[in-house]
Amino acid sequence: MLDFDEKKWLERLSKAGSGEELHKLVEELEYGNFDTLHKDLLGAAKDLIGSLPADLKPLSLAEKYPRIINRIALVWPYPAECEEFLNSLVMDNRGGRQGFPFAVLAEISNLRDFYHDQYHSLFKEDVWSKAHERD
Repeated sequence: MLDFDEKKWLERLSKAGSGEELHKLVEELEYGNFDTLHKDLLGAAKDLIGSLPADLKPLSLAEKYPRIINRIALVWPYPAECEEFLNSLVMDNRGGRQGFPFAVLAEISNLRDFYHDQYHSLFKEDVWSKAHERD
């Protein structure tokens, strides 16, 4: 397994911006064989958990699947990638997978709903307010 350099990855993700380059980096995170990413909580994951409301903290997820919360934390600032990853965790697109224990699945679902609401609330009234400004 390879060692995971969190600071380096955060810089790479930030520089990628969005689009194809970001998507490639996210895939590399998913399929990379990083020892630290799979065993320990990254600083970004700890920060994300700390920033969430108490009833949304995915503590079972962090305890049982640190690689999953680490990846969520790394893609959290990138809406398309984050939503795609969160959706992939609750919907089996590959077939034949065992799935998560109920407590973990509930945490992922709640986190997914929270993320969706937070991200999309930024744009909810924007479209209509812009339309009224044009009149």
